[in-house]
Amino acid sequence: APTPGLDSKAIALQTIASKRYRMKIGDITGAFLNTGPLSDEPIGREIYVRCPNDESIPGVKRGQLVRLVKSVYGLNTAPLAWFRKVVEVLREAGFEQSRFCPCLRWMVEEDKKDPRQQVQNMLPGPRRTIVKKVTGVLLFHVDDVLCGGTGEKYLQGEAYLRQKLPFRKCQFASPQKPSDHSQRPSRL
Repeated sequence: APTPGLDSKAIALQTIASKRYRMKIGDITGAFLNTGPLSDEPIGREIYVRCPNDESIPGVKRGQLVRLVKSVYGLNTAPLAWFRKVVEVLREAGFEQSRFCPCLRWMVEEDKKDPRQQVQNMLPGPRRTIVKKVTGVLLFHVDDVLCGGTGEKYLQGEAYLRQKLPFRKCQFASPQKPSDHSQRPSRL
């Protein structure tokens, strides 16, 4: 499964700082367990494992063999299955994949205030161009998420992610106000 490089992290962090978004950092619980049925994966066989000795599965005895029905950590196909699940949920939430990195996503909206868009809206016939603006950015690495954004579409997308993915925590990176994260040319 793809993972973001340092350049993708720098782009996400720079976007958050330049646009003065409040940065959130999140962690998803049991990522590989939330990929869907194992039958959807290209394994081609059933997989059995011994039950853990801590009696964590009700009705199953210690050491008993159980058939896996979902991906688990350590299974070769688990990272790719998880990546596909995250990509699907991000698409449903309205995040668009960056052309640069599959783990970097943008929330974009039509920029109705842009003069070019206003001219397009006045022309007769079908629109030729839709001017867009970035209203949010999201970077994920396996089960870790870094994001920031503003506007109704971004907030709806973020709420959708929290509904579909089991976040253990998702919090602002610091208790400071957004203006405290701005760049200071005197400190560059």
